[in-house]
Amino acid sequence: MTEVIVKNVAARPMAAVKRRVRLETFRKEWESAEPEVAKFLQGAKGVTPTAWLGFVFQPDPKGDGSIGDGYYGRLVAEPFKGKGNIQCITTPAGEAATALNIGPFEGLSATHAAVRAHISQSGMSAPGTFWEVYNTPSADPAGWEAYVYYLLARR
Repeated sequence: MTEVIVKNVAARPMAAVKRRVRLETFRKEWESAEPEVAKFLQGAKGVTPTAWLGFVFQPDPKGDGSIGDGYYGRLVAEPFKGKGNIQCITTPAGEAATALNIGPFEGLSATHAAVRAHISQSGMSAPGTFWEVYNTPSADPAGWEAYVYYLLARR
């Protein structure tokens, strides 16, 4: 069973590429976004990347929540000035419901479902913004970590 907790989270700076995405296909965009961010970080002076990759999804406010802006990238130690397609964004800040997936990323769908169920069962609401933060320290997916966060609506 996936443990879901609610906590206040701080914004974390991220070097990211913005893509217009559909939820059902957002992971496919990573294939083109990740190399673009990696190339930028290799040549960027004064930008210190962390080991953590990230994805932030902000749904269209007028839509059904399935289409929105996706930001793909790597968390960095400090904010920086963007260049070209690379933007410096921050992960959302505030009260969030979160859970950890350890192992292959195929398990992320179940982690998302557990967080959304917890939000619903607890009488909370989430406006639709969510993000994932990943650490892949080795080629073995058994040790991969992915945190899933859903920003909660102010009560």
